[in-house]
Amino acid sequence: MHIKAVDSLKCFAILAVVLGHIGTPFTNFIFSWHMPLFFFIAGFFIKSDESVKTHLIKSSKRLLIPYIVFAVLALLVVMIKNPVLHRPQASLLEGIVAIVYWMNTDHITTYGNVLWFLPTLFLCRLALFLLLKYVRNLWVILLICVALAWLSIGLNLNLPFALPEAMAALIWVYVGYIYFNYIRHAALYENKLYFGLAALLLVLPLVYFKMPLLNIAEMDFSNPLYNYVYSVIMAFLISSVFMKVEWLSRSNLVNWVGINTMSIFIFHTYTNNLASAFVARFIPSAWYISFILSLAMLAVLLVIKQKMQQYRWAAMLRII
Repeated sequence: MHIKAVDSLKCFAILAVVLGHIGTPFTNFIFSWHMPLFFFIAGFFIKSDESVKTHLIKSSKRLLIPYIVFAVLALLVVMIKNPVLHRPQASLLEGIVAIVYWMNTDHITTYGNVLWFLPTLFLCRLALFLLLKYVRNLWVILLICVALAWLSIGLNLNLPFALPEAMAALIWVYVGYIYFNYIRHAALYENKLYFGLAALLLVLPLVYFKMPLLNIAEMDFSNPLYNYVYSVIMAFLISSVFMKVEWLSRSNLVNWVGINTMSIFIFHTYTNNLASAFVARFIPSAWYISFILSLAMLAVLLVIKQKMQQYRWAAMLRII
């Protein structure tokens, strides 16, 4: 199923990721909802009617293979770059262990540290798929998601394979599944009161509380209950706008960006660093120029990718 409104939503979400990682006055605000929004979107198309084998193959190709390939590539880049820049050499063994065993930002210290999202998403999708397939009761599944989040955050678990991150993020994937498959078809969803209430719930926390700090990669929740409620409201509100406002999905450029979110996610850490280094040297504090430069470099990379992926040897480019 291909829905252009989802492409436009993913375009908005990935631009928020790039902007948030540049380091701007809006970074804390963006961090409070940008990764939850991506997990939320990931729940849209989970189907429990396919076989476990089919699901594993599809998710592995889409998430785990790119994770391994580009995490190793990032490690090699650092191994080559450090001696050239007269920096301490990184440990190849520690880098491989971080990629294969830990799969989180605490251990992956290369340009691949943002890739924690891919194995985390793989586990979240698999967990929800199995719960929908074998548990089926949506209320019981919700209780399981809440319990896993409480265990992960409350006990500050230190587990490999991105398990703590996946346990914490499963709620957003579940809520995204519920939203896409049930709520957006409900009569209440068509009522303007829905948007008024959602907007009110969004504004009230900003009026009465500080911005809810959230960094899932580092498992930093300033107030877990507040973080979840706020980010879910934001995900609902943003998704609803893109689903209901048709003209937002009519742009070919927007849809093109939305289709290429995986590529942008993988490459933006390199373009952000290059853009930030350039701006720091010539125009200090001009974060907006860093953002524009990073987007320009990403556009060039996407065009190159589009031209190269037609060749057989470029199969990986077709995956991302």
